[in-house]
Amino acid sequence: MSTTNRGLPPSTLALVVQISAGESCCSSPPLPHRGTLVRCQSHRSTRRPFPELRGSRRIAHFRLWACLIVAIASTTTGSVRSYAQADPCAESGLRAVQSRLGYKWRSRSKLCEGLYESDVAAIRLQVVSLLRGKLHYDFDRHSHLIVEAPDISAFSTKPVQVRAMGLPLNAYYRMDGEIGTDRTLRWSLREVLAPARIRADQLGVVGWVDGDSGKVYVPLFVTPEAVAGAQRGGSVIELVVRSPVDVEDIKWRFDAESAWGDAPQRSAWAGDPIRLPVPEVSQDRIEIDIRAKRRSRRSTVKLYGLSILLVE
Repeated sequence: MSTTNRGLPPSTLALVVQISAGESCCSSPPLPHRGTLVRCQSHRSTRRPFPELRGSRRIAHFRLWACLIVAIASTTTGSVRSYAQADPCAESGLRAVQSRLGYKWRSRSKLCEGLYESDVAAIRLQVVSLLRGKLHYDFDRHSHLIVEAPDISAFSTKPVQVRAMGLPLNAYYRMDGEIGTDRTLRWSLREVLAPARIRADQLGVVGWVDGDSGKVYVPLFVTPEAVAGAQRGGSVIELVVRSPVDVEDIKWRFDAESAWGDAPQRSAWAGDPIRLPVPEVSQDRIEIDIRAKRRSRRSTVKLYGLSILLVE
């Protein structure tokens, strides 16, 4: 746009903000990009045929400051947007608590971890842990955990996604990381777990890879770093699910064609872990369906099509 007053009525005070290619502030220009030079000019005629334009100098100054504020706000917004895009933990959607233990990127461990504010959970069964063997650690003797994934290269070349979470419903803790080609993840106890005093029996750890039809779960092996590399073959795989409501008559089956059977644990209060040992089968992959009745209600909660790789 030209900086002349062509097309404007005589004696009209016009404020022109030249942004990049020269868009006008009066015509609702797009917000300037970060680092854009903003220049405002005013054009005034010596005649005043319109009485309502008295005090137009003040109006011009007001518009000048308004345009400058818009430019500054746009630059700040761009910076915040760039930071959010660079934050690897932003996609979780969690609202971190305002403390050093809040959910955020932990550069030492290269993962997202911390405490977050409560959210409204859906009425469904949720996978909260799938481990080979038991999880154990001691805050006084151990500083790190080693999370190991089995060799799944025959099934997928994608990294294994790892998530840890508090098992009680009111334990709002989460860790998100991933295991690459080295098949291990080093996880610090001193960042959050030790300061928050989250014990091993209050914690679930689950891993998965993203398949064509959804998540494919992978049993993980977690040990203190001091004893990492311990023999894990033959350890029982334990699946842990959780319900946000009281449930009873828990049943499961291992493919869509088989009959339902009673699960080893028949009932659970809201938030209590439902521990189910995964049976040993000859195939490398198993499909599990789980369902349960809500106490004092006729409805059910369920989890169908839970796919688990049984490789070491």
